[in-house]
Amino acid sequence: MPLPPDVVIRDARPEELDAVADVIAQAYAEYGPAEGSSAETAEAFRGYRKDIIDVRGRAEHGAVAIVAEHGTRVIGTVTYYPPGVDKSASGWPDEIGAIRLLGVLPSERGNAIGRALTEESIRRTREAGAPAMGLHTTSLMARARDMYERMGFHRTPDNDFRESPELLITAYRLEL
Repeated sequence: MPLPPDVVIRDARPEELDAVADVIAQAYAEYGPAEGSSAETAEAFRGYRKDIIDVRGRAEHGAVAIVAEHGTRVIGTVTYYPPGVDKSASGWPDEIGAIRLLGVLPSERGNAIGRALTEESIRRTREAGAPAMGLHTTSLMARARDMYERMGFHRTPDNDFRESPELLITAYRLEL
């Protein structure tokens, strides 16, 4: 499915960072600890939710919020880490590009917005001459994981990590 013609993919403006955080919060609202999860898992999710809306903090460390705009409204976003930006916290080497927190408003899903944001990140990574792009996801995010695999990303279990005993964060990499 092609991106609707009236959707624009671009960098977020500083005054839009609260709107970007809101899109992330709405997009990730459905993910949380399963019923009966450990206290450690519940605590990990609370910390994760606080982290995902810290758009300004990521920007201060070189990450770029790329947005999908429809009219004057931000409807999707991805955090893009260009090659050369410190990615040590994610386990990815600095010489590759990486994405994190791809999110589309629930009302806008199914319109190729997530794919367009991912493609823009890949384009920028290729343009920078990087050898690859990485990302992390979870089994909870089956729709996103399926999209990444269709786009050519491959599992790299050596870059997996556990956020809690019940939550495995899985790594994917696209060779460019």
